[in-house]
Amino acid sequence: MHPQPTAAVAITPAGGGADAYNRQLGDGPVPEDLRDLFAAVQQAGRSAGSGAPRWDERLHAVATDLAAVVPEGQVLPYRAVEFALHHRGIIEPTPHLVVVWMERDNIVSLTAHVAERLGRLMQGEGYTRAAIGTARRQGKTAVVVALQSSHIETQPIPRTARTGATVPIRGRVLAPFAQPEVLVARADGTVETIKTRVNKDGSFASSIVCGPPAGEIRLEVSAVAENGASVLANFPIWCGVKPPRELRLAGARRDGVDPEMIESQLIQLINTARRRAGLPELALDRETAAVARRYSEEMARTDQVAHVSSESGAADDRLRRAGVRRGLVQENLARASSAEEAHDGLMNSPGHRANILSAQATHVGVGVAYAKDSGDLLVTELFTRVPPTVDRAAARDSIAETIRRGRALRLDAALVRLAQSNAEELAAGAPRDRVAAEMERALNEMAGKYKRLRTVILALSDTRDFATRNLPQDAATDFGVGVAQGEHRDLGRGAIFVVVLLGQRA
Repeated sequence: MHPQPTAAVAITPAGGGADAYNRQLGDGPVPEDLRDLFAAVQQAGRSAGSGAPRWDERLHAVATDLAAVVPEGQVLPYRAVEFALHHRGIIEPTPHLVVVWMERDNIVSLTAHVAERLGRLMQGEGYTRAAIGTARRQGKTAVVVALQSSHIETQPIPRTARTGATVPIRGRVLAPFAQPEVLVARADGTVETIKTRVNKDGSFASSIVCGPPAGEIRLEVSAVAENGASVLANFPIWCGVKPPRELRLAGARRDGVDPEMIESQLIQLINTARRRAGLPELALDRETAAVARRYSEEMARTDQVAHVSSESGAADDRLRRAGVRRGLVQENLARASSAEEAHDGLMNSPGHRANILSAQATHVGVGVAYAKDSGDLLVTELFTRVPPTVDRAAARDSIAETIRRGRALRLDAALVRLAQSNAEELAAGAPRDRVAAEMERALNEMAGKYKRLRTVILALSDTRDFATRNLPQDAATDFGVGVAQGEHRDLGRGAIFVVVLLGQRA
């Protein structure tokens, strides 16, 4: 099964929308005409072993908004669903939608049909909220069942604030999640991690300044569980401007069915975003692309989209098992109906956006597979760094300057020569213990000049990763630096070997 085309949509939800996220939670009575159908939804959850989801009034409004515009035989764009969620004050990621078209209002037939579809869908998913929306459309009834997981609670967060205002972000992540992190994508596209106080019970507190400039900022709260980090909330705040009341989207063309074509399209979208941000394009990394493709195929087979798999581990594990060594590995995962939708969703997530616009990444590998039942695209993007050839003298001077900025040390020519010689041996593949022994003999010959000598050996993928905190903080007067490039067992080709010698004069 392959993805359906994404429809053109114009959505104008009824009412003025929420003034804040989570101002009012969604508990409320189930409409009488939907009670039997919702009971079937809850029974499907219990039968699947994931528990009965509770009715969510806000999600009901979202499902009703979407039932009024969903086109028969086509997929609702991700941005339309997201727009409806935020309009109603919901911060959790996009829900799973089941869309059914009925020729006539036959609740018995509808309930049986939906129950059959949900029985497969809810296996092991653990949806905590659900709602149903309906709309009469050209002699038929469109029914939208929305299923959503929620593992976060927050105090009300305004959807709009004046430019320059401080907006508090306070909440709690729920089991099995811990270690919440708050990120923001600014109106200018930059991404930053917000300083956040985190307590043992999962509660957290932070704040963000709403611009300048005026416009939309995007917040994300992620947390960690057994299967890795997950996005628990993703939502915009409008600084100095009002949130939009309607959304109009043109339909997206149907992607080619060849996964390689879609992978190429995603790389083009990534590099277009990087060019717009003033960043160099990423080169194709065929070795990591093969690993990415295999993981997308695994996700299709297991129907699990997670950064950590019980079968293949994390991205680092998958690369290592394939014999691929990289100093930097950042992973994006997506489930979508098209390449454009996958890319838009990732760019709207501050954490994933930061990976796409990483200044350290030099290469990317993308893998795509089709989900078995829905035909959705399952996307894996691996951003890596293959260090370019460095100018050894320039790199050595840069590191020496970093050391001098942090400490009042004198560069010693003899220590520089010895450090450079040993860096070159390490880069050529000489065993580290042999190099250390040779260095110790050479340093012993300097014992009359120095009463103490220390050696620091580092392997880096970028000289910008060097920091003086890597050095011993005891007394030293002189230093020398050596830099060379070669193969490293963990960082792979082009690794940068740095040797720093620190001496305390006698």
